[in-house]
Amino acid sequence: MPLKRASQANSRLSSVLTPAEREQLFEAMLLDVLSALQDVGRIGGILAVTR
Repeated sequence: MPLKRASQANSRLSSVLTPAEREQLFEAMLLDVLSALQDVGRIGGILAVTR
């Protein structure tokens, strides 16, 4: 699963969210995706890749 840096995530929302809010949104969305992936029985593992 490719990831951006939290500070660069959701940049399209920069006009309506502060950098801190965008980082919080990134974290919440990441946790939701990881939770959903863990619920899939056919996935043997999860690897997150970032620069």
